Amino acid sequence: MHYAVDHLDLDTIFPPTLSVSVNTEIPASIKRCLEELENSELYSSQKRSIVSMLVPAYRQVSILGPKPGPMVVLVHGGPHDIRDYWGFNPEAQLLASRGYHVLQVNYRGSSGYGVEYRKSGYGEWGRKIEDDVADAVRWAAQSGIADAKRVCVFGYSYGAYSALIGAARYPGLYRCAIGAAGIYDLSLLDRTGDVRQRRSGLVYLDEVIGDDKEELAARSPTEQASRIAAPVLLLHGSEDRRAPLAHANRMRDALKSAGNEPEWLVMSGHGHGFFGDEARREVYERILAFLKENIGAPDDA
Repeated sequence: MHYAVDHLDLDTIFPPTLSVSVNTEIPASIKRCLEELENSELYSSQKRSIVSMLVPAYRQVSILGPKPGPMVVLVHGGPHDIRDYWGFNPEAQLLASRGYHVLQVNYRGSSGYGVEYRKSGYGEWGRKIEDDVADAVRWAAQSGIADAKRVCVFGYSYGAYSALIGAARYPGLYRCAIGAAGIYDLSLLDRTGDVRQRRSGLVYLDEVIGDDKEELAARSPTEQASRIAAPVLLLHGSEDRRAPLAHANRMRDALKSAGNEPEWLVMSGHGHGFFGDEARREVYERILAFLKENIGAPDDA
């Protein structure tokens, strides 16, 4: 869990380290929060899987926001060979410091839980991975943390893909979706970007998503845009080599054709992510404004 203390503004959101000493004098309410910092295991009732799974997650309950209150699902990228950890996360702290609850899910395919768990996500892009995230959202609502009518999904890279395909797969679950540096058309992965430039990258793509054109289309947000009813914010760097701007352009065009024109920000000169205080400030201010418009500020009635 990430807990915001008092408030943090954009000028102080990036300290070089963030640690808590057991000898530090901190308020009793924060001490109670820290006592609950162990990983929570969410039971993922996957009726579509042969074996039910325990899906680890971190819930970041903001002490500044109401319970239940607005929540942002922050989906990690990868999706394989990466995971979320307990520790300082700039986006999680940004949101928690504004009173939003934040949920991070180490869905099937994430690293750190054994080879079997990681490989269980292969072939499940846009399928059971997104089901794991959705199950965690339902858990947060049932637990009284999240207001089920005020949930937004947000991610970078694969997390952006997950946000958009999740909004298509579960159109009633998310009130809005934010994609940053995202991959949105799976058919582009073996034709553009730097993953395809290495033989190991092509082997990886074949292993985790395959090459069936119909399947790739069915699991591409660009091809499922008509199912996305939620407002969308797309953020991208003009020089992104991992997920070239063509992905965002296609996603924007598909949403426009479906009658759901997204909000749009392309950062000139930036690659797979946004770097530097001024760039992050601009991106974060757009994210916060988008959230306020679509799921409200945490202190809204």
